[in-house]
Amino acid sequence: MARRSATETAAILDILDRRQAVAASVLAPALELLERVVAMLARLA
Repeated sequence: MARRSATETAAILDILDRRQAVAASVLAPALELLERVVAMLARLA
């Protein structure tokens, strides 16, 4: 369930980036944090 939520979050961030709805300075830290969360979830599986 958590991995799916992370995937959905990645998709939302991708849409925000493509539509330029969020500044890159805001998006970059969010993507970095998401990568860390996904890595942690992958280790748990």
